[in-house]
Order: sequence, then C-alpha cells, then structure tokens
Amino acid sequence: MALDRHAVIESIKAILEAHETPRFTVVPGEPIGLPADGSPFVAFWYKGRIDPPEGAMTLGNRMNLYQFEVRCFWHRRPELTTLENFEQEIFDADVTLRAAFWADYTLNSKAVDLDITDAVVDYGGFPLQGITRFYRTLQFDLNVKELEGETLAA
Repeated sequence: MALDRHAVIESIKAILEAHETPRFTVVPGEPIGLPADGSPFVAFWYKGRIDPPEGAMTLGNRMNLYQFEVRCFWHRRPELTTLENFEQEIFDADVTLRAAFWADYTLNSKAVDLDITDAVVDYGGFPLQGITRFYRTLQFDLNVKELEGETLAA
C-alpha cells in the first residue's frame, strides 16, 4: 500500500501546530515570502524521494524514503537585550521539535519510521514587496520511511 501523502502532511502539520516553545505560524509548503509581522514561522515541504540505505530491499519489495524539509524562521532582532532570548528560543526549538517528531515517529501510524537529519542554524532571506527581509533559520530534514514502497520484479 502506497504512503498516503496527504495524511503524512497533516501529521507533520499537527506536530508543528502543537509546538509551544515558541508558538510558530505554520506554513505548509515552501514559502515564497513571509509577512513582516515579527512572528516566528515554520515551513515544511516535500523535497523528493532519496535512495534508501544499503540493504533496504527484501525479496519482493524496495523501501522508499520521502524527504521533507522543515525550516524555522525568526526575524532578525538587532537589539542587544534580546539576543540571549533569541538564541535560547532557537536552541529550544531545535530540541523540542526533534523530541516531538521522535515521540510520533510513525506520524500517527501513517509511516513505518522516520529519520531526522542534523539541524543547521543559518541565515536566510526572502524578497517581500521589493525588500529582502533577513531571517535566522533552523532547518532539518525528515526522511519518512515506507518499507514496502515498490514491488520488485521476480
């Protein structure tokens, strides 16, 4: 049975919407631009299917790994008084988001398993109404596993 893409998307979205440290505005899809209201955002989107690890085939089936990128965005805050809180919020989001995904590693029984890549903290920018707004970002990939993804010919 093929992986139900819509159910996986809804499960990822529910985990992100339930997150409270910080409370993100959830964007299901690759963002083209983000509002300038100062809210932290989290976006996720499908990046494609990647090769499974060596030995991920049985006599009759091949495993599929579907890759979703999860990226959090914070508006840059230059005030010195906010920097410590800002960095703490990014750290907390890294720890708590990963814990939330590991707690539901089958995505509400929609997948067999998942892997989470190492997190990367960086800077990113989006053009919005002719102005590029810069964000601090936290990103990682979810590799959703489907054990019996493709039937192998005998």
